[in-house]
Order: sequence, then structure tokens, then C-alpha cells
Amino acid sequence: MREQAKAMLKIARVLDPLNPTDLLEVIRLINRNYGGPVSAGNSDWLRADLLRNLTLRESIKQRDGDRCRYCGKSVNWTDRRSPAGATYDHVDPDGGNSLNNVVVACHQCNITKNRRTPEQAGMDLIQIKSGVDSGVDPINSEIQSTVQKRTKVLSSSEYSPGFCSFWSLYPKRVGKDKAYATWTTGHCEEISEAILKAVREQNGYLIREGGKFIPLPATWLNQGRWKDEPPKPTPFSEKTAGNIDSIRRAAIRLQGGDPDAPA
Repeated sequence: MREQAKAMLKIARVLDPLNPTDLLEVIRLINRNYGGPVSAGNSDWLRADLLRNLTLRESIKQRDGDRCRYCGKSVNWTDRRSPAGATYDHVDPDGGNSLNNVVVACHQCNITKNRRTPEQAGMDLIQIKSGVDSGVDPINSEIQSTVQKRTKVLSSSEYSPGFCSFWSLYPKRVGKDKAYATWTTGHCEEISEAILKAVREQNGYLIREGGKFIPLPATWLNQGRWKDEPPKPTPFSEKTAGNIDSIRRAAIRLQGGDPDAPA
């Protein structure tokens, strides 16, 4: 039955990975017909298990407070789809659901990191002092201290404020000086708001397939890619409904039933 469950999981993978409601519905269906998760290390199962583990989520939130462990900015727990929306992120996407591997992250940093380690994504994980990992003491003061240090560096006269914002948002931070030269010669500071808006809108498209197609920042700026039309959203609702029905029908057939028979 586990091999059949693995086949069902391949079908389920086409679902929107950021839609926990649909994901849980598929997981319940597979669990009901095939006897449980296929792999404890699978990221989809990890995400669903974390959604059910209130104790772990509360411990993570108590430890990290209301700040992102990557950028240090305040997160919003009531509007989770905004750039500052609060999410939980697995530091090691192949690791487990533990207090040492799951952190609070803003929605922007979460989608930028995608299913990569901080090192692969070119991001820094704000570390906490020894003894705080127990989940008892919040780390807001430690995060604020780190943010102040980073802000001091980013606010220096070396780079303009608009470019600093662009650099923190763009999902591939390589060739900073060359990118800033392009930013300066292209007078991008004057249209920084439009550029930042475009980066946010294109982020999901840029990091597709693990981010292997992300242009260098200087290339993106030099080509005026902020003028590109935003990628059209995938109609997940219809696609998801069809996938769930396909899984249901396949499960009935594997059990020797007729999926078209009246309920």
C-alpha cells in the first residue's frame, strides 16, 4: 500500500504548496485510503504536521516573537499574505519539525528563500544566544540588535536607500557593486517604488524551479525588467478541484470499486 500512496503523492504535488486547506484535504484522503504519510521527511507532510502541532507553533512564536528571523522586521499575524505577513519556515527544508529547525519568517523572506537553505538562498539566519533555544526566552532584543547593525551598514553613504530596499528584496544577491552602478546610471532611485513593486510581483516567478533562472540583479535592472507584465496567476482552484477528484477516483479503483457508482 505504501507504493500506492507514493503514486498518489505524485498526483498531489501539483497542488498549490502554499494552500494548506487543499493540501490537508488531499492528505486526509491519502491517509484514509493508504494508511498514513509516505515519508516523515517530505516537505508537504512536514508543513501539514506543523499546522496541526499547536504546541510547537506556540513555542516557536514565544521564542521568536513577532519578528522575522531572516530580515528582523516585524511580522503581521493577521494578514499573512502581505509581504510582512507572518509564516513559519523550515531552515533546512529537508529537516524535521523541531524547535531548532522552524523559525518565524515574514512572507517576503519565506517566498524568497523558497525550498532552499539560507546559504543556498544567500540569506542570513539571525542567530540567538546560547540557552535561548529552549523556547522560554523571546529573542526580540537580539533580533533588534542585529537589525540595528544591518541598518547601520545599509544606511551608509555607499548605497542609496532605494537600492538598499531593492537589494534586500531581490532573490539573488550577487554582484552588488555592479548592480548599484547600473542602478545609479539608470537613475533608478527616482522610480524605486515602481521597481520594488515589480520585484514583489515577480518574486514567485523568479524563484521557480529552485531559482535557477533568476537573472543577476545588474542584468535585471539593465534590461528594465521591472516593466515586464506581472506573471498571470495559476488557476489553482479549478486545478485543485480536478486533482482531488482524480485522486478520489483512483483510490476507489484501487480498492476494486466503481468511481461512477452512485454514492
